[in-house]
Amino acid sequence: MGKLKTPTIGKIRPAIAYDGTNFVPVLCDSSGHIIAIVGNDGTTYRPIKVNASGQVEMVVSGKVPDSDLLDGYDSGDFVKKAGDTMTGYLTLAGAPTADLHAATKKYVDDHAVSPGTLLKNVWCPDAPPANPNAKDDEFDDQSFNSAKWTEFDPDGILTTSEIAQGACLESLTASNYNIVGQMQPVSDADFTMWTAVTVLASVADVLYAGLALWEDGIAKPTTSDIVIFGMRIPSTDWSITVQSYTSYNTWSQTLLNFLYTQPVTRVYLRVVQLGNSWNFHFSTDGLGWAWKHSMTRSFIPKQVGIFIQNRATGVTARAIFSFFRFLDIAQSVRSPTQGNLIHLWG
Repeated sequence: MGKLKTPTIGKIRPAIAYDGTNFVPVLCDSSGHIIAIVGNDGTTYRPIKVNASGQVEMVVSGKVPDSDLLDGYDSGDFVKKAGDTMTGYLTLAGAPTADLHAATKKYVDDHAVSPGTLLKNVWCPDAPPANPNAKDDEFDDQSFNSAKWTEFDPDGILTTSEIAQGACLESLTASNYNIVGQMQPVSDADFTMWTAVTVLASVADVLYAGLALWEDGIAKPTTSDIVIFGMRIPSTDWSITVQSYTSYNTWSQTLLNFLYTQPVTRVYLRVVQLGNSWNFHFSTDGLGWAWKHSMTRSFIPKQVGIFIQNRATGVTARAIFSFFRFLDIAQSVRSPTQGNLIHLWG
């Protein structure tokens, strides 16, 4: 084949060379310089590295690459698209300008956030307040605090547990639509209580879940007046409702039924007792609140807490309460919810 010349940059193409005895399949660059000898099987090849004098310096075995892979082959070693390892540094032309461009070290260093950098403070209504009330329960340790709560369940259909997402109240089907829940005692003074509740239901179910006020669920478990403020998930509409009951299973009247145009499965609810009145607020994010109903209280509550009511047939109703919080003051609808700052760090 004679003396080999240093390959030039260009497309790789197959050719036939005569070495004085035999015709040999080879790969040539765009100038016709031989850069590799192809084996008899047509799939293996021997790339040729040429020294400064144009003589063969090294021959190694390999696979026949496609022409696009070898485009730009020069007197140095090339790297295949798969299977090879670079032994030197890759130098880029500059900073990336498109999503799929590789980035230089300088670009990454210039745009990286130093460890320990405070990025943002975010107010989180679900975060525990800095100064919790004795009645507060974050439902965050997967162990329901039965010492703090009194179960209200005249017919024995309530199951209460604490899971990773919060306190889970489950109610079996009851023919009389029993109200069941968990209570804490309150004094006859101004207060604010609130929660975030998520319902687990299909559109065919009919259930209520939220906050409740009991006239006296301990002394009069089957005859206590009850007012509920919660989310209603029926088969026909989705709503926020305020209802009164003359006993745990006897409905009296619907005081509010605010319909949603779209299904909502998690809401924040707040009840405020101010003097002789009750005010009912709700929110979809826990930050901004809307007043929905006010009324003169129909009794002096001895207990308050969370409830669930199952009106579905043949299913167990479930609701998850993210927390329960209480203040010994009456908050207006313009007051933001209690919570805490969450610090986002780099």
